[in-house]
Parts: sequence; C-alpha cells; structure tokens
Amino acid sequence: MKLIYLASPPPPPRWNKSAEWKSNVAELDWKEIVEPIMRSYTEATDGSSIEIKESALVWHHQYADPDFGSWQAMELMDHLENVLANEPVVVTRGQLIVEVKPQVTASAWFPHFYDTESPPQPHMS
Repeated sequence: MKLIYLASPPPPPRWNKSAEWKSNVAELDWKEIVEPIMRSYTEATDGSSIEIKESALVWHHQYADPDFGSWQAMELMDHLENVLANEPVVVTRGQLIVEVKPQVTASAWFPHFYDTESPPQPHMS
C-alpha cells in the first residue's frame, strides 16, 4: 500500500494591520480642470448642481427643465471628453447626471503592505 500525502498551497499573506493603505490612482489634478467647466454649465442651467466627492465630480440636472437639462448634459459630456482626452479619467452619463472619475484598474486599489512573516509551512515526510 502506497501512502499519498496531500498538501495545499500556503495561505496568502496576511495584511499588516498597522500599515497605511495606499492607492495607485493618479493625482486628482483633473478636478481643477473639471470643476470650473461644470460651474459654467451650472450657472447656465437653472436647477442643476455639482456634487463634489472625494474622487469624483458629478453634475446633477434633476431639477432642471427636462429637455434643456438633457441637452446641457450632452453638451457638457462632449466638452469634458474633449478637454480630458489625455487625462486618466472616465466621463459617464447616468440618469440625470454627468460624472467624472478616475480610470481605475483593480490593482490600483491593491494594498501595498503585507506581513513579512509567512505562516509555517507544513512538514512533508
């Protein structure tokens, strides 16, 4: 009778709870470009507003005239896409909004610190 040993791979590294989280997301310099543009559309569109998030800017037009607000949203989106063509951002249009946010890959939010100590490896005889 042969003995067969089965072993699983070691567990993934543990997060170092004392380490800070870092993000690879590009700086938010694009906000300095986007906010004045959105402000001009807000001034021209009664019932519109700007929501400033930590990493996004959102232009809302839910309280504007439906036809004019929709037309302004298309114009704003076109304007922003042209101005931000070389920036690492995404311009999207949703229900009564135009949003600009960083273009993020899954690895951009991956934490950069691990415990350096690995758990002990199983002993194979």
